[in-house]
Parts: sequence; C-alpha cells; structure tokens
Amino acid sequence: VTLLFFSNFIFVQAVEQEQNFDSNLNKIYSNATVDEKFKDDSILIVINEEYSQFKDISNYVLSELKKYDYKEINNLLELSSDKLINNTYINSLNSELFNYYQENAFNQIIEIQLNEKSKYHVLEVIKELEKLDFIKSASPNYIVEPSYIPSEPNINSLWGIDYYDGINCYDAWDIERSKSSIRVGVMDTGIATHQDLVFVQGYDFYNENNITNDDVDGHGTHVAGTIGARINSIGICGVAPNVTLVPLQITHTDTKDGKQKAYSSDAVEAIEYAIDLWDTNERISILNYSYGGFGTDTTVLSAVKNYPGLFVWSAANDGDNVDDFPNISQFRIRNLISVGAINRNRQKWTDSNYGYYVDIFAPGVSINSTVPGGYAYYQGTSMAAPHVAGVAALLLSYNSNFSASAMKQIMIETSLEKAAFSSICYSGILDAYESLTYAEQLPIENNYYFIIDRLHQLESNATTLDSFRKGYNDSYTFTAPETINYSNSGGTNDTRSFSYWGIILNGPNGYDGETNPWIQFSTNRTLTFNVKDIIEQYYPFYNTADNIYIRAFYKTPVEDDSCIIEGSKITLANGKQKKVEDLTGDEMLLVWNLHTGTYDVAPILCIDYDEKKISEIITLRFSDGTKVEIVDEHAFFDSDLNRYVYLDKNAKDYIGHHFIKQGKNKNHNNQTKVELIDVDIKEKSVATYSPVTYSHLCYYVNGMLSIPGGIEGLFNIFEIDSKILKYDSVQMYEDIQNYGLFTYEEFNELIPVSREMFDAVQGQYLKISIAKGMITLEEIENLILKYSHLFLCS
Repeated sequence: VTLLFFSNFIFVQAVEQEQNFDSNLNKIYSNATVDEKFKDDSILIVINEEYSQFKDISNYVLSELKKYDYKEINNLLELSSDKLINNTYINSLNSELFNYYQENAFNQIIEIQLNEKSKYHVLEVIKELEKLDFIKSASPNYIVEPSYIPSEPNINSLWGIDYYDGINCYDAWDIERSKSSIRVGVMDTGIATHQDLVFVQGYDFYNENNITNDDVDGHGTHVAGTIGARINSIGICGVAPNVTLVPLQITHTDTKDGKQKAYSSDAVEAIEYAIDLWDTNERISILNYSYGGFGTDTTVLSAVKNYPGLFVWSAANDGDNVDDFPNISQFRIRNLISVGAINRNRQKWTDSNYGYYVDIFAPGVSINSTVPGGYAYYQGTSMAAPHVAGVAALLLSYNSNFSASAMKQIMIETSLEKAAFSSICYSGILDAYESLTYAEQLPIENNYYFIIDRLHQLESNATTLDSFRKGYNDSYTFTAPETINYSNSGGTNDTRSFSYWGIILNGPNGYDGETNPWIQFSTNRTLTFNVKDIIEQYYPFYNTADNIYIRAFYKTPVEDDSCIIEGSKITLANGKQKKVEDLTGDEMLLVWNLHTGTYDVAPILCIDYDEKKISEIITLRFSDGTKVEIVDEHAFFDSDLNRYVYLDKNAKDYIGHHFIKQGKNKNHNNQTKVELIDVDIKEKSVATYSPVTYSHLCYYVNGMLSIPGGIEGLFNIFEIDSKILKYDSVQMYEDIQNYGLFTYEEFNELIPVSREMFDAVQGQYLKISIAKGMITLEEIENLILKYSHLFLCS
C-alpha cells in the first residue's frame, strides 16, 4: 500500500518538477519568498557537473560571478585538499571514489556573500543567477532551526520522548504538535485537576456521575500527562500536548477494604460511551486502556470490535509470553494495538509481557508524568501505552482521515529495531518522527483507491496476473476465467477451477490472515459491483491510507474426497447423535430446511468412505468448546457472510467468524452462533466419511450445520434472509423468473441422469446455478460420475 501511494506521490512531484526544468540546462529554480527565514546577504549555488571541480572553483565561474556585487565566495563542498581534480580527469583517487564519480555526477556547491544586506536583494540576485548556464540551482541560505524542544522545566527528565532513548517527539513536532479537535479517552482512575493538564468533562462509570477528578490513585493522571500534558512552561509535556483529554473513570475505591478496583463491565460501558459519541462533535477517536487483560479478557475485546476508533491496550506486567494464552489469536484486530514496555537502554523491561501478539514496544520505565498535586516517576506497560496513544493523536491531527487501522499500520510499519525485537513482538519500537514522516508521504485528499487483483491461486506460490485501480464512485464488471493453468519449479503442473471471489483490506505483501482474512463474497465468475457499495458494506471506515483488494481464487485439485473423520458425531432426526462410522445409510438425519427456515429431517442420499490412511487433518475449534476434525474441506454455515463456506487449508482466514450450531431443543428452532477461534493442521492416520442428505444436502456434525465438500455449485444458489435463516423468497422468485428452472427431461437431454438423483440434488435449480456462474455443465457431469455409484447405498 505504501508503495502504491508513494509511487504516485513521487510521480506527481516529478511531473511538477519537470515542468520547472530547463530541458537544456537541467536547472532547478528557487521558489523562495521574502516571508521565509534566510540570511539577508548570502546565496547558495549548485554548479552544473560540466563546470564543477573537486577542489578549486573554475576560472570561468569566478569570472561570471564578478558581475555581481559580492564581498566573499566560499567553496562549500571541497574534496581532497592536496589533489587538483577536475571533471574531465580523475586522478589519484581511491578506487571507491573513482568508481562513484564515474557513475554519478559531482555538483560543486558554493556560497556568495553579498555586500548589500536585503532579503529582497537576495531574491533579485537569485533570479539573475538562474539565467547563467553553469548554475544548476541558486537558493537563499535558509535559517535551519533546531527541532522543537519545549521550555518545560522538567523536559530533560522525559527520556521517553527525546531523540536518543525515546520516541523522538521533538522532530515529530516539527511536522505536527497535535490539535485540540482530537479527543483521547483515558479509561483509568480519573484525571486529577492539575496545572499541566486540560481536560473536558467525562464520566465515572462505577458511581454513574460526572465527577472524574477524584483520582486518589494517580494512575490515570499519570497516563493523561504522558498523552497530553500542555506545553506551558510548567513541569512536563505530553506526546500530543494540544489534544483534548476525556477522563473515562472505571476505577473506584472499594468501601470494604479501601482498595482501588475496576471491572470489565465498567470498561465495556466506557467503550460504549465512546461509540455513542462517534457521530457527534465530541467524538473520542482514541481510547487508552492501561489495564491488564490483554490476551485474556474477551469481554472487553468484544466491545473493542464495535468501536470505530483506535484502542490502545497495555500488554500487562507479568513477564509472560502472551502467545501462550489460549485465546490470543482473537486479539489481533484492525483497531487494537497492544503495547509492551522498554527501558532507557531500549531493551524489553523485565516484567513486560511480550510475544508475537504484542504489536509494538514503547518507553515504560522511569516515566516522569503528572500525578495529583505534582509529578512522579512510574513504570509499567501502563506508561508505555500512552506514548502510543499520543503518537496516534499526532497522526490523526495531521490527517483527520486516518482510520484506526491506518494509524496502527503506520506506527507498526515505521517502528525501529525490528530485527532486535522480532522474537518478542510483532514489530519494533515506536518512533513518533518516523510515523509522522511516513504520514507526510500519503495524500491527505480523500482520494479512494480500490485495487483489483484479478487472479490468484488458492494454494502456495500465489501469482498476481493483473491488477489495477478503481476510483471510489466507479463500477466494475469482470468475468474470471473458468480455469487457469498452474505450474512451478517444484514440478507441480495442473489446471485449477474457479472457486470464489475474495475481498480483503490491506491484504497483500505479508498480511496476517488470522486477523484480517480474505472474505469470500461471491461465487459468481462474473462479478459486478460498485466500489462505494462494497466499501460501505464491508469496510465503512476505509480511507486514504487503506486499500481494498479483490481476487479470484482457484481451487487446487485434490486426491481425497472432502470428509469428516471417524468418531465425528452426526445428529439423528430424534436429536440423538451417532458416530459417523456407525451410520448404516438407512437413518433419518436432522437437517436445516432453507425453504421453510426450520429444522427438518431427511434420509441419507449416500455415504462416501475412505479407509484409514495418513491425511492432513484440519481441526476446527469453536468458542463454546466444540471441535470438528475434517479432511481437505467441509462447508459450514457462516452467519457473518450469510452462506456456507468451505473450511480447508485456509480455514484460518475465517477465525473470528460466527457459525451456526443446533440449539439444545430442536423443536424450538433455536439455532445458536459460535465463533471459530482456532485452526490446527497436522497429519494422522484416520478413516474418513462423507454423508450427503437427500434434497437438503446438509446435516449436523458435532452440532455444527454443515455440507460436505466437493459439491460446490449445488448450494448457496439463493440469497438467504439472515434473520430467519431462510431463502429470501422475493429474491428467489426473481432468480427463477430471470433464469428459469430445469425440467427433468430438459436436463436429462444435456446430461443423462436418473430421475431419482435429479430430484435428490434439487436439479431444477441447477439452471440458476449455471446462469450465475456457480457451476458448469461439465462440473455437474463430473459430480454425477463421481457419486452415481454411491447413490442410495450404505
């Protein structure tokens, strides 16, 4: 994404610059104005390479410059004081310099000091100098000011924000010092009234009142100071000294033991408070949560997923590797950035949690900040998180269009010392200046780009065959090829069939499929959509720092049929469960009827079976403890996408999605939704089975609503009403009107098949499936050949 935007940025610059070039002399003209800061008697000149000399200034240049009223001339870039070298003969240089100057032009730089002191005179002389043939450029001698350093009395104690040890706020402030329009919520112990802090009214979620300055612990006040203490010649300053702080008090004093306590419920309410304000002038764009629970508190995580802004969460101070936490994979989401702590030596603080799922590290030891009545040094990941929240506020102040995911990605991409921290976090050490410099390279205007990545192999060695950009209001139509040929140096050579269109935000080039998976959103080979509609449906917080990719995925042929392993339990019509290997084929199974939106029962159409052999087993684990083990692929009903999706070797792409499971009482149609939380793939020797039910095709395996693999195009034919899990009757009628239905006689003329098998797979709807590009006649014929010998057999 960076390259896409940055390349355009450079291209535009190059075009603008080229328009100012003299095509013969390759000049660069000065655009200086008298309002800028520069010396009133000095001009800097870059000499064209034809006239540049490594030591002395050429006589021709000196003679031409005599026409101007100067008192002194200085050669600013002089090489080798004991050797006379000019541009036509290079002698006595070491080989490295010799090679360099053979390949690269050398431009001499000189300064002329004028007798007359006047900024206007400097600019007039520059205009005349630019006419000379030996001058590449002439410019004022600008006054270069040091990076901004506030005059706070205790500024030297703030190592966390300095050049060398910290996150380099001083250089970042030359780009952006933050704006009061940006509000940062401090979910903490409150913020005490303090001479160095300015904050607006927030809320106390335990006592349910507006009193939030009663911070007896000091933790929240300390965090607030690191984020946004004012530059006012008093005490200290924060990373984003002009932002508006909002105290969201979640900690209270327990009347029984006098200790400070906070509850997840209060944290959730604080997040909800910020969500409610999102579309108002009091929007809280960033939340800082310097509390424990990262990697374990899935309740707070669920609330974070609904918050449009950036949620900054401290990694906690237990010295643990968070990768060992059972639910940790759920915590890498687009709007959450987790923060570990470093010490002044830029090393991980001993007690800081760490691991791949900790996104970034920031200063967190001996951090001086505001506390009730004064200042104090604290340490912990609680102190590291507000450094990140502050940099996020700087970024959002610079470009208010940045989304939460954009701010997170910028800070991660520009973090430093990635190699040293590769084993203990996802990126490296936060750097404010690098983040703001990166932000400068991105266009601020609201110019949307939508990347179409047309073709992609589903397995390894993905190849992008074509890509281009579409604007925000553009529409798009493309028909993916039915098949593609695939080969690689390892000897693989096969033909792959179209599977589905996938969509992803900021995906290619090292995307993390666990937290930002490809979404399967169409199985029609011919894809037609409006870019704006796609953005509003899938990524409403998309902005200029984001790119959305679409790809057509092609399925790799496999030898094994798609199966569930022995021991898997199938739900019978009476609600009891039976191991799949114990099915005789005469049973009635519990199914879900998409025509009626209710439970139903159906006989077994056939059971495919493979004897015990070593296979790759995909283990799916769901949030309620359900585990299902499958081979290659098996379709489950994804309630987030409102369709059956195959879970196969790319099943991790669906972690975080919710799937339909049968309720405890089948008579009340109480389907439930459970979240896919983990996927594991390993080899073991098992026997595998693949039942198919008459007409409905589906059944419940270990309670999960599912359809066997290898029959794509026979289901997902109609749109489904998500509220009642039933075919959308209006849309279904329109499809039938538009595409028609097969009669048995009509279908049998195309592909010979028994009437019983035609009815069993609802063959009349295959005309619609073919028209929508979901399956071809050739693929149907292959399915009939594959399963006809199993039809109605045990």
